[in-house]
Amino acid sequence: MQIWGFFTRNALIQSEILDANSSEYHEMRNNEGLYSEWVKKIIKECNYKNKTTLFKNMNLCNVNVTDGIISIIPYDHLRLDHWIGKSMPNNAIITLKTNCSDEVLGASIKKAFTRCISSRVLNGY
Repeated sequence: MQIWGFFTRNALIQSEILDANSSEYHEMRNNEGLYSEWVKKIIKECNYKNKTTLFKNMNLCNVNVTDGIISIIPYDHLRLDHWIGKSMPNNAIITLKTNCSDEVLGASIKKAFTRCISSRVLNGY
């Protein structure tokens, strides 16, 4: 799990904050072509058959840092490529201090993935 923590920490260090009112943010969020191209690239590079096989059992967690605290937020998988975090209980969110070890960070990410909820569970399948 140390490697998960190492790469997550590096991604957080290299990430940048986008102003939700900026044109760059709106272009990124509203450009369906960028997303579509990204999906095609992942399908090809990872040898998935199609979009369905890519997203079928995928879990999603958001990792962010605010005021020296790392928050790992699991999401509900509602449908093929759509997740929400709003219905997750607060106790599903994992919080850590930024000075935690890579091992602890990686193990916490793994634990957060077990807290993701599939639409199959939500819909009783």
